Order: sequence, then structure tokens, then C-alpha cells
Amino acid sequence: MKNNFALFLSVLVISYACSSRPPKKNPELGKNAETAKVAPPVSTPSMEAKQLANEQETSLVTEFDFKKGSETLTTTSKKRLEELSKEALKKGKIEVIKVITWADQDYPSPKKKALSAEQVALANNRNTEIKNYLKKMYPNQDVSGKIELISMAERPSFYNKLISSDDARIKRSLETNGIPHSDSKDKTAGKKSKSIVLIKLKQ
Repeated sequence: MKNNFALFLSVLVISYACSSRPPKKNPELGKNAETAKVAPPVSTPSMEAKQLANEQETSLVTEFDFKKGSETLTTTSKKRLEELSKEALKKGKIEVIKVITWADQDYPSPKKKALSAEQVALANNRNTEIKNYLKKMYPNQDVSGKIELISMAERPSFYNKLISSDDARIKRSLETNGIPHSDSKDKTAGKKSKSIVLIKLKQ
């Protein structure tokens, strides 16, 4: 009887000890299980950017932000341009690269036609910064003449509207797809400080 009781106590002690131990980590997970909890979500182009790319008959599109008042590309922006360029190089030769960039304010309203000179310069400088970085991505191709820069700090000129230029068509498309202008009350789809870059390949 004593032996049975001793055996029962031994089993009870062992069971309690096992249950109080912390669960073993799956060695295959490594540190990923921890980092996954705090990893930021992967950023994808907005619906407006995807719609624009669809109209331009390409799936190669990216979108990123500039810091307010800055024309310098962030590390994230550079990475997205690099990834887009690598994907384009895998698939074929470049026909055109379109760079559409905002200043720190939304697209000007029909009444304003253009933002302030300072904001216009900011959008243009950001476009130039993107163009210069893109040229580095194609060491074996001269893409300088294939990069179209579109400033969303100015509405299309009368001449651009008249000939239905790319500048006018893209701005009209974005406006139709719901981007707000500087006088809009609803700013939920605002694009200020953003840039959309899309690449169209030769067929």
C-alpha cells in the first residue's frame, strides 16, 4: 500500500513539473515568430495607382511617400524603385517610365490652376530626384529620354488639353478616380507628398 502511495506521489510531482515548464519553441520558427508580431504590413499601390496602371496597360507600378518639405528619396522609396526596376528588367525592354508626383498639397483646384511657386518647385525637384535615381537602375539602357515627369502641383495647360497629352490624360484619370483637389472638403484619398511610378514595356 505504501509503495502504491509513493508511486502515486512520484507521478503527481512529475506531472506538475512538466506542466509548469514553459512550452518549447519550434526551432524552425527561429526569431520570425517574434518579428512577425511587429512587422509592418507590406505596402501596396493604392486603388488609384492600380487603376492608372491598368489604363496604361501595365502591371509594373509602385507608390511611395516623401517626407514633408523634402525632395530626398527615403530608404523605403529607393527600395521600391529598385524592386520595380528589377522586375521590369526581368520582363523586357523599357518603352516608357511615367513618374507622377505631388507637392505637399493636394492637386490644385480648377480655380487655382497651380499651387504656389514653392510647391510647384518641390514637385518638380522630387520628380528630378526620382529620374536621377531611376537612371542608375538601368546601366545597360539609356532611359533618360523614356522617363516622363508629371507634376501634380499644376493642372494641364490649355495646349496639353487640346492635344490630349499624356500629362492631361493622366491628371484627368486620377481626378476621375477620386483624388481630391486643394478645395475639396473630403481629403480621405489625398495624395499630397506621394509619388506614383509606373513602367510600360515594349510589346
